[in-house]
Amino acid sequence: MPGEVPSDKDWWHHHGAIELITMKLDLHLKLGEMDDFYGLIERYYRTSDALCLRYARQLLADGAKAKALDVAEEGVAIFEDHLTKELRDFLSGIYKDSDPKKYRDTLQSLFLQSGDWQYYGPLKKASKAEEWQERLRKILDHFSQKRSAGWHGSSMLIDIYIKEKMYDQALKEILATRSLSTLSLYQRDLSFLYPEQYFNAYRDLIIPFAEMGMGRKHYQEVVSYLKRMKSIEGYEGAVSEIVGRLRIDQRKKPAFIDEMKEL
Repeated sequence: MPGEVPSDKDWWHHHGAIELITMKLDLHLKLGEMDDFYGLIERYYRTSDALCLRYARQLLADGAKAKALDVAEEGVAIFEDHLTKELRDFLSGIYKDSDPKKYRDTLQSLFLQSGDWQYYGPLKKASKAEEWQERLRKILDHFSQKRSAGWHGSSMLIDIYIKEKMYDQALKEILATRSLSTLSLYQRDLSFLYPEQYFNAYRDLIIPFAEMGMGRKHYQEVVSYLKRMKSIEGYEGAVSEIVGRLRIDQRKKPAFIDEMKEL
């Protein structure tokens, strides 16, 4: 057994040491040597989130719930956030019946950390109306801050707005992306509520997009967006005008003209 487990910054040696410890723990369990199992894992559980989780789970299975709770909470405190999802998940199962406030706080942390919707519904269900509004504000603030870091923050905001029936905010966020793929993704949710805004957003983007690339695959993508525009009730004629313009502008691209026959 290693005397000191190398830091996880030295990944190769750290991983090798944890594998060796895990193999010996497995052997102790198979042989029913629980005192040796607990002695070994007690020595090393602070060096690995996986060992910490294993320790907590085994304690709970053996009826030592209070100790399991202490170990998992210690793990959440000492390991970096991106390593604690499974520990928090474990804790949420204990908190659910024993500490409702910590249960809700943990579900919120899990959702913010992972963006996994399996935590959102239970969190909302477990929160009273006034508390939920406060939690929702914090959730929206969190993903608003992540918006500038990439698509994920913006998409989460839109999904939450739609789930909460905050359709005006969802539309504003979608239009701000200036993205045909985003318009397409959420068309079923919002275009029937805001047909004019939705169509205008498509119209502003489709002709520059059509001119942006070449090749049959690109032309097929343009046609798919035009079909989506055409499906917005009341705008069939306006789409026909755009198609006519594109046929003139792109007349030297026979593959494009061929793909547009579908329209």
